[in-house]
Amino acid sequence: RQTYAGCQQLFGNSKDPTYGRTGIVWEEESVVYKLTNTKTWRNKMENQTKKKRTAPPKAELTVLGIKCTDRSANSYCIKFQVRDEAVEEMGKVAESRNTAIAKIEIAAELLNFVPHLSSAVPAFGMMKQILVPFSGDNRDDIVPAPRQVALHLAQEALLKYRDWKLSDDGRWLLGEPKFPIADQTP
Repeated sequence: RQTYAGCQQLFGNSKDPTYGRTGIVWEEESVVYKLTNTKTWRNKMENQTKKKRTAPPKAELTVLGIKCTDRSANSYCIKFQVRDEAVEEMGKVAESRNTAIAKIEIAAELLNFVPHLSSAVPAFGMMKQILVPFSGDNRDDIVPAPRQVALHLAQEALLKYRDWKLSDDGRWLLGEPKFPIADQTP
């Protein structure tokens, strides 16, 4: 709900902690300021931030994030964690100039380096499209093949060693190895 006030000295001035001016409405010969309750907005933002900070699901290899560090050199930084060890960062140069495809390419390179580990990857749009099957009547367990060559190769590499599914909250892609290596510990 939005409140209207005709006097800026009483409500919605720059020193008011509760209401902030968001616009002006002209009514005949007077100016009416449109006010928004900023405390409610801040509370919503804080709650959304808290929801996003959920812990990643348990996996032997967790990719925490991939971001571009230098656009001109097309280099990316991938953050990952193996089991309960410290978080590591690794720099990679991608072949594709498309950011989404480059992220998939770099994730595929890291994941295929250790194909026997279960993994968790953030479920960003294109990664989800090429790994998670359709959930339709006639299309169960069918993953569509992308037309772009780079995406098609990355999809083949990611599906070669793991079966992928979406986590319960929909934020992570979980990959279970098809051919796990047995633990050799006595």
